Amino acid sequence: MNPLVTIIILCYDEFQYVYQALNSVLKQDYPNIELIVSDDASENFPEERIRTYIEKHAGKNITAWYINRNEKHVGTVKHLNIVAKLAKGEYFMSVSADDTLDNPEVVSTYVQELSTKSDMDILMAQVAMCGEKVKDIHYYFVQPHIREILLHHQDSNALFNELVQHPYLPSVSTFFRHTFFEKHGYFDESYHLVEDWPLHLKIAREHIPVLYVDFVAVCHRSGGVSHRNKEQQDLIYNQYLTDLQDIYTREVQPYLDQVPKDIRERVAHKHRVDAAWSCWITTYRGTGLKGTLQYLFRFFDIELYKRLPQLYHKLRGKQWLVLLAGLLIGCFGNWASAVIGYSGALLFPGWDLYVPCMVLFSVATKVLVAVGAVVLAVYYIAKLFVLIMDIMQLYF
Repeated sequence: MNPLVTIIILCYDEFQYVYQALNSVLKQDYPNIELIVSDDASENFPEERIRTYIEKHAGKNITAWYINRNEKHVGTVKHLNIVAKLAKGEYFMSVSADDTLDNPEVVSTYVQELSTKSDMDILMAQVAMCGEKVKDIHYYFVQPHIREILLHHQDSNALFNELVQHPYLPSVSTFFRHTFFEKHGYFDESYHLVEDWPLHLKIAREHIPVLYVDFVAVCHRSGGVSHRNKEQQDLIYNQYLTDLQDIYTREVQPYLDQVPKDIRERVAHKHRVDAAWSCWITTYRGTGLKGTLQYLFRFFDIELYKRLPQLYHKLRGKQWLVLLAGLLIGCFGNWASAVIGYSGALLFPGWDLYVPCMVLFSVATKVLVAVGAVVLAVYYIAKLFVLIMDIMQLYF
């Protein structure tokens, strides 16, 4: 008996790769798949073309399929909940329209592994982060220290210590037993775009067991937001930043007393850096000099923390150039003035170019030497700042 597996392909606005996503599902060797293609109210959703494509290419392994279209745009989290409630499969997973399942055995592997673990309702696997071509793999999403926790320790506290710092767990390669939602609820609709990080924090906090199987299940194309036009990109990115700040306030900050002091301090600092960036993007960017000054007044310490190390690395190896240029002009200024003055007298009789040239070279020398001195001072201040930061990270 092969239990029904529901695979959902989520769409919104971009359909460049949707047929690759479809092919990766249609080619699965698992014999009992329900396929749902769901669109979140896109204006250009090619429903008839997709319907025709499935009818033409679906094999016997696709035992049921249909297309869902939301009447209005609701965002990733609500969209996912709508379709999860439509799914009839005993097992459930979702991918985006620009993702692909890595190979034809992915679903079979998921079912085989999770079916042997009656005490677990959720399985995660590795994700290959790709460019436009899925064979162009940039890196793998699940990092080694997270793999170690999931594979060998199953320590929810250690996992939570990591998750408060960063959303390290994958979403698109997550395979659910449908009873997971009956026990723990659906994705939190307090958020608009980010469905995975709040859920993962909840899993770690409540010690919900996670099965991790170390194989590549999904190829995920990076930069989905960047494929949209600038107006869409800004709106989506602003909402994404808002979600992250809300997640910190509701899911991270109230529980920081449960993590070690060093992690708590690191998370608090990272949140302030992220909050500064979010505030710049959503409030101050594009407001002119007044807005920039207001931002700097509010987040001066954060900008100093970020910019001085950047400045140090930019100036490194170049800090003496401006000062050297000034000194060279000063050394050869008299000689150059004499040559120009003599040449000018030959070309333009009656013109005395020596004195103006001497004044020009004298001013240039003073300016370059002054600028060089300032550059050197800034360089060594930045170098001292970076050194202090390194010492604090080493000992504290």
